[in-house]
Amino acid sequence: MIQRNPFDTDAKRAIREQWNTPLLRELHQRHGFRYRYMGLPGVDLLDVKLWKDMIEEVIAFEVPAKITRRNQDRRKNINSLKRNLRLLRIPHSAFYGPMEEVVVLRSDYDGQMYEQNNLVTL
Repeated sequence: MIQRNPFDTDAKRAIREQWNTPLLRELHQRHGFRYRYMGLPGVDLLDVKLWKDMIEEVIAFEVPAKITRRNQDRRKNINSLKRNLRLLRIPHSAFYGPMEEVVVLRSDYDGQMYEQNNLVTL
């Protein structure tokens, strides 16, 4: 059974592909912008993969996975996110915990310190 990403809806795909990508590509080509992506890309990294050639750095956040009968590993998503970011070979930081909490408390659930020294553009 193929499990579909619940965060990859038709509406989100349309915005990502028909609105965001053309605008980001135009700014990138016209002005040479390279973006710093900060957010919740999800383990599939759909936005990041689509814009990989325009991204300078990724700052990603992932909350603990829900425990279900099929999944007993709360770290499943953060481990997949980190692995997938490494495979893309884009400079990155991946934090385990809600973005707002990590930013306010300045560290994630693993004790990894959060610092933001550069302007985030995406």
